[in-house]
Amino acid sequence: MRGGGLTSGTVIGAKAKNPTIRVFAAEPNEADDVAQSKACDRLITLSQTNTIAD
Repeated sequence: MRGGGLTSGTVIGAKAKNPTIRVFAAEPNEADDVAQSKACDRLITLSQTNTIAD
């Protein structure tokens, strides 16, 4: 698993401006290693992804 830094920073900044704001994070269907890892309760790594998202 990797990432989360951009989301964390976005949440911190948004909450500083408006403590009641709600932030929803998502990942592409073709690169859902975090969702798979949480579902299986073990680390899932993807050898290839099909997305333009970084």
